[in-house]
Amino acid sequence: MNKYVLIALGAMVMASCSNSSNNNKAKQQLEEVSVSQIVEDINSIPAPNSLELMDMINKSGAAYLLDATNSIENIENYLSTKSKALNLGVYAADLCYNVAYNKQAEVELYLKNLLVIVSDLNISINAEKISDSFKDNSSDFATLSKLTTDMLEESQYILNQTDQTEIALMFLIGSWVETASVCLSVVENSQNPAAAMDMVKNHFDYIDNIIKYLDLKKESSEFADFIESFASIKVKYEAFKADSSNADATAALTEEVANLRSSII
Repeated sequence: MNKYVLIALGAMVMASCSNSSNNNKAKQQLEEVSVSQIVEDINSIPAPNSLELMDMINKSGAAYLLDATNSIENIENYLSTKSKALNLGVYAADLCYNVAYNKQAEVELYLKNLLVIVSDLNISINAEKISDSFKDNSSDFATLSKLTTDMLEESQYILNQTDQTEIALMFLIGSWVETASVCLSVVENSQNPAAAMDMVKNHFDYIDNIIKYLDLKKESSEFADFIESFASIKVKYEAFKADSSNADATAALTEEVANLRSSII
């Protein structure tokens, strides 16, 4: 399974995997997918995975944007389990963005936030070991990838054993939305607009999977708003996909994502 670099639990749902077996899982009919499968199946997002996507953004010539990520200070606002789980995903995406641009100081700050939220959610990983490993290898992209791959496997095991599928789904939503926001910002800033459009499409093509998972939770008030928001994003994305050169379609999609992101962060 092709996994992307993130921290511990962060890696678990933010990432995308590209091998054929996982892609087959993603194609299962809704009635065949149980809630208990979410933790495993959310790793079936089509390639490129989130870290690869952020690295592609960097290599596309898009400048690093200071305001593209969620503020570190906002962590103080997340008091409920729902807001913590959502923003665990958001900060995981932000970590990937900063790792891709080799922003070592920012990587340390986002890593710290991730570990705080992981602790708050009672996910039992070795935070001290993770922190030390990142510090020791902060400039080594390949080593960070291997370290986090190992942590991903541990995190998947923990979530499966403790049946925290709702937290996993909240995290998926947060990470997807934040990555979508960054991707759309690239459309306006990239020196290679065509490549930027491909990045957006690679990421947004997973939206049908998220809608399937949300449909499993349609009786839960915690997910009601997301069902409506993702349905609206899908409509805007289909218009964008049909004519990605249409500025109005791009603006409409960007606004829809921005509105959902604002409700999360």
